[in-house]
Amino acid sequence: AEMIGRNLFDVVSGDEVAAVYREIHEAVATGRRPYVAFEYRCDAPDTLRRMRMSVGPLRMPGRPLSLLYQSQVLSAVPRPWMSLFEPGRIIESLRVESEIPIVRLCSFCHQVTSEAGPGEAAVWSEPEDYYRGGGSPDVRVSHGVCPPCAASLALS
Repeated sequence: AEMIGRNLFDVVSGDEVAAVYREIHEAVATGRRPYVAFEYRCDAPDTLRRMRMSVGPLRMPGRPLSLLYQSQVLSAVPRPWMSLFEPGRIIESLRVESEIPIVRLCSFCHQVTSEAGPGEAAVWSEPEDYYRGGGSPDVRVSHGVCPPCAASLALS
């Protein structure tokens, strides 16, 4: 109910993520692609979920073209709690200016990377590996798109 009537791009987090969804919309709306489908992760703090998204045209007589988003759960596996996926923490971290480090989360595969220093390339890893490597649970979460997902979602 919170989303009905709202612009999708008002709630998409991250410029890179918004650009990917705009490209998907353009490809489907112009007929360049009959639909776009991709797999992604939609984790909860204690559950690793793999999903499949399909975006296609929705044509109704007398109405402008709409796009239909459909998601399917491919798998849901319990796992130890990860604060990176705690919705309240993510929302609050976006509101607070802080010295807490920023961790970028790929909006599609959920790999994470810490901000790279000048001249350093970002290293993306699975969230489980981030924690195994001593990653802090006290971070601000920013959303982006990792290079492999950007390449696989390229629609040009």
